Amino acid sequence: MKQASTELITLLTSNTTFTTCDFYTITLLDGTYIYLTSSDINIAYNGHTYLNSPLVSRDNISASSGVSVDSLTMTIFPNITDLIGTLTWQKAFRNGTFDGATIQIDKAFFTDWTETPLVLEKLFLGKVDVDNISRSEIKLDIKSVTEILNISVPKILYQANCPWLLYDAATCKVNKSSFTFSGIVQSGSTLTSIKCDLIQSDDYFNQGVILFNSGVNINIKRSVKIYITGEIVLINPLQYIPSSGDTFSIYVGCNHTLEDCTDTFSNEANYGGCPFVPISENIY
Repeated sequence: MKQASTELITLLTSNTTFTTCDFYTITLLDGTYIYLTSSDINIAYNGHTYLNSPLVSRDNISASSGVSVDSLTMTIFPNITDLIGTLTWQKAFRNGTFDGATIQIDKAFFTDWTETPLVLEKLFLGKVDVDNISRSEIKLDIKSVTEILNISVPKILYQANCPWLLYDAATCKVNKSSFTFSGIVQSGSTLTSIKCDLIQSDDYFNQGVILFNSGVNINIKRSVKIYITGEIVLINPLQYIPSSGDTFSIYVGCNHTLEDCTDTFSNEANYGGCPFVPISENIY
């Protein structure tokens, strides 16, 4: 149930004329907040300025009781002057800036645009899922946080390979910073092959992840297929060829075997697999 303040309930039950708009608070995984509004003007509220550009629209919120996943469709119409850092909104969505982002929708009520609004908070809270990106609009499918109820149960099964998420503080417990390295792109790079200044031995970063910190691919992440000293081969190609001098971070991957856990991370004490459980066999 959405909780409204006494002042808002009084307004809604009176004969006073009022207007409304939506407040959108987008939270990125890196802690960045983006504040937008469906109003025709920028609105200051609670120490933040909600911007009316880019334009935002949404359909009706679908909500139900029980454990179903509520959802809504949201469309953003960015101008070429609307930027996320140095990137257009389309590029920011394509390069993964909004991966894992959450959107909170609040409803603001005004009796006068010059006054502080009364706000119904958390009208909707959900995760961003991109439906379509075009030159003029970005269409999103927002699913409520109850989507996590779709996780399969039981979560852990007996299996030879380790089920833990690499670098997870509660299970794997490997310190990610100890296996993260900085690098610089060198000339001759392509969409799938990154020439770099790294000197680690062959295969050291296999199955790892590279994150670009500057250049046209800033905030883009890609999984590493093969690492050969001085060259990173990606599983999926980039959208833009990186330039010489672009910086990146890369961290070591894991194949979830006991050998890799022991030899690469010295973390066998936290290994979650069961390599000595007999495999199933058929008898004829």
